[in-house]
Amino acid sequence: MFHGNVDSFLERYDLQASSLPSFVIIHTALSAILVSSTWYLCYMVSANPSDASSTALNSVQQTSTRILPLPFRKRTQAAVAQLEISAQKSKMFRKIQNRFPNIDPGRLTLSYVEAKIGRLFVKPITVPGRIWLSYKGAQAL
Repeated sequence: MFHGNVDSFLERYDLQASSLPSFVIIHTALSAILVSSTWYLCYMVSANPSDASSTALNSVQQTSTRILPLPFRKRTQAAVAQLEISAQKSKMFRKIQNRFPNIDPGRLTLSYVEAKIGRLFVKPITVPGRIWLSYKGAQAL
């Protein structure tokens, strides 16, 4: 019974079962490109590399003073501070510092958080877009 539903779904959207691996690979590649590009962008946008504070998070906190309640902002600031402390204590933090001395692991961690927050805001656009692009790519292959 389930097999018939899948076949009718694939037929309705002009796909074959052999297109599904292509769809998954394209979708995964697009996701990886989105994650890496937003992370890189947030890492490079930081105003002062030696500054531990983040440009994007500071601007969000300044704008959020009118929107978000004080307890939420305090919890967010505490979470970011805890993230920085946890990152500095981690073995991976030290490995990055030893292996890539030009890269600041604190800035790297904070830029990942910024990128994640940014992706959450644009997720209603990017998820359908990735699905559509994956669908069109699977059809073309």
